[in-house]
Amino acid sequence: MKETGLILRDLTWRVSCVPEDNELAKLALPDVTLCAVTSINYELTVRAMRRCLEQCSFADVVLIAGQPVDAPFRVEVVPPFRGIDYAPLVCRTLTHYTSSAYNLLVQYDGYIVDTSAWTDAFYDYDFIGAKWPWHIEGRRVGNSGFCLRSKKLLDIMAEMPLPNAGEFFDDTYFCHTVRAPLEKNHGIKFATEAVADEFAYERHRPEAPTFGFHGMFNFWRHVDDASMEQICGQLDDLYVTWRPYAEILFYYYDARKFPVFSTWYRRIRQRIGKDQMQAHLLQYVKDAAFVAGLVDCGERLVATDTV
Repeated sequence: MKETGLILRDLTWRVSCVPEDNELAKLALPDVTLCAVTSINYELTVRAMRRCLEQCSFADVVLIAGQPVDAPFRVEVVPPFRGIDYAPLVCRTLTHYTSSAYNLLVQYDGYIVDTSAWTDAFYDYDFIGAKWPWHIEGRRVGNSGFCLRSKKLLDIMAEMPLPNAGEFFDDTYFCHTVRAPLEKNHGIKFATEAVADEFAYERHRPEAPTFGFHGMFNFWRHVDDASMEQICGQLDDLYVTWRPYAEILFYYYDARKFPVFSTWYRRIRQRIGKDQMQAHLLQYVKDAAFVAGLVDCGERLVATDTV
């Protein structure tokens, strides 16, 4: 297979999927509240939370949403908010929806995938999330798209000074900007990289099954092809022009999984137009031949609709 420099290169390695009708005994997490905060992709957020509930029981389950949502658990409706408002909303209010000792925060593109990877040693830390490989050693933990936070940390973040909305991300703020004072003044413990690797992954290749993951660009490891075609139609238009969408397109083209690729190609083509496809995709992979081949393949599949 030709190397293109993409993040998702190993097409033979795959984490075992948990089937939709999973009947395995649930893992009991009586000290954890399952939570999500969102103003986008409501249907997929509910799906992610349901996947967690298929495998675990929690002290409480709550979706904090910018509009009413049909869900089989508690939904707290807050005034509609923008993406830049997400970080301050999470920092300031998450503690008020968490009466248990810990909060498992998920998003529409990440959830629990393997309960056998759970260990109560996770409770020894105030924050665990997937590591960021590009940061310096000792500061790579971590991502908040699928993360475990202690009530202690939530209470502190609710009272700490915060930058203005749009000037920070919640995870980079407390894992980097104010990590030192959190550790020194409040005794907050961030998970080690080794522990984070057992808990979740995002932008690195996991060496073993993890409790959860984050990133739709990792769905190929956990979602069957038929479901991936359905998920494409459930995404908000805003997501279609983002980098993760392009990475999904790259993977399914490279893997020659043309039914899924065709579905995702048609969606982005409708959004940005045929003439903009190559320029748009070249923002995310610097391989003109690869992108040209992808677009040519996509156009030929589109042409079959008109025959």
